[in-house]
Amino acid sequence: LLPYAFEVPRLDKIHLGAYDFNEGGLRCYERVGFRYEGRLRQQLYYQGRYCDEWPMRILRREWDLISQPPAEGLRPYHPDDQEQAIALIQQHCPTPDRESARAVLRRWWRQIDREVYSYQVNGALAALLTLAVDSESPTPLDALIPEAHRTGVEIASLELRQG
Repeated sequence: LLPYAFEVPRLDKIHLGAYDFNEGGLRCYERVGFRYEGRLRQQLYYQGRYCDEWPMRILRREWDLISQPPAEGLRPYHPDDQEQAIALIQQHCPTPDRESARAVLRRWWRQIDREVYSYQVNGALAALLTLAVDSESPTPLDALIPEAHRTGVEIASLELRQG
C-alpha cells in the first residue's frame, strides 16, 4: 500500500492512529517506517479499561530513504536496522531480554522532539543515537556507541550539525 500511496497519487504524508492494546499493529507500523507523533491519553474505552492512541505518520521523504538499502555512516534509522538495533541495545543496556530491548527502542521512537539515527560500518549497525531535531543544529542526546566507533560517530554528527 505504501508504494502505491507515495508513487501513484503522490501523497506527501500518511497518518494513522494505533491503540496501545494493538501490539501487533504498532510493531507492523514501526517495522515499515511509521514514526510516532504524540500520545492521546485515554482515547478509547476497550475491554474494561481506557486505552491510549498513538498517532503515527510516514512522510514521502522518509519513504524515499527507507525504500533504498541502509547507507553506510551516520544516517536516519532504517526499518531494516531493527534486529541489529535490538541486539546492540541488549549488549549495551541492562535489559533482560529482547522484548525489554525493543521497549527501549520504542521509547526512543516515542520522543517526538528527537530522531533516532544509526551508524553503519561495513553493512553492520555499529551505533544508535538520538538527535534533537527542534534546533538549527541537531544535538546528540541518547547514544549507544561502542568505543571502537566513538570517533567516527562524533565526526559524522559534527558534520551533520555543521550542515
